[in-house]
Amino acid sequence: MNPTSRVKIEVCGAKYYIASSEPEAYVKELGAQLNAQISDMLAQNKSLSVTDALILCLLNYMDNYHKAEENTDHMRSQLTGYLEDAAKYRERSLGYRHYWSAETGTLRPLQKDGSFLTPFNPRQGENFEPVPGFHEGSAWNYTFYVPHDVEGLIRLAGGAKTFVKRL
Repeated sequence: MNPTSRVKIEVCGAKYYIASSEPEAYVKELGAQLNAQISDMLAQNKSLSVTDALILCLLNYMDNYHKAEENTDHMRSQLTGYLEDAAKYRERSLGYRHYWSAETGTLRPLQKDGSFLTPFNPRQGENFEPVPGFHEGSAWNYTFYVPHDVEGLIRLAGGAKTFVKRL
């Protein structure tokens, strides 16, 4: 911390000067909240001393701080998990590239050995006739349905001009 100003606060009638780089209004608000909490404790329990009330406030602040730290760690862990999941599913979403056939300029079903289905007619299925690899459509319908990676599909198709021409 690089102190830049001294801020005067009052807690239970005692004046304190706090060196802080935080805005003066913020430090004064913290002092006012502390004063209000201690005053409330003293009003509710006449046998408490100011020191006892300060210790109870400190314990409460420490408890809240540790819980906030635990919550922060938990959120970091969750966020890390979410980012890992997002990366995993993003990579999976690009799996369509394995079905790209430069020969036909469309997506094309694969056989069990990983080779492209042969014989293959990219227009088969456009009248809803049965076609291996596609349901209620043809390779042409499915080829252009890659909304999550349009730029990648354009590159596979040979660039923007070729892609637009094929549309």
